[in-house]
Amino acid sequence: MIRASDDPVTLGVTPPRPRGASAAMQVRVSDPRLVFELIAFLERAEYRALQVGPAVVELDPVHDLGGGEVGLLTDLMLRAWNVRHPDVVLDRL
Repeated sequence: MIRASDDPVTLGVTPPRPRGASAAMQVRVSDPRLVFELIAFLERAEYRALQVGPAVVELDPVHDLGGGEVGLLTDLMLRAWNVRHPDVVLDRL
């Protein structure tokens, strides 16, 4: 049985992070006006993304991936977003 809460794409919202789970990383966006655009992009790519500061996004993949794959996939996703926003600097925290 599939519940709506199991399918974030259907709901159009990011599922809540399980208690005690930590984010894979935080990223500072040099242009705070684009934080929500980055969050929307990451959510479409099946990441949990949450603004945790004026220009800081906390992100974590929705699906459990093996060790090094998380970092590689996350780097690729951030670079893909950055191609569309070449004047924006994304700093890992």
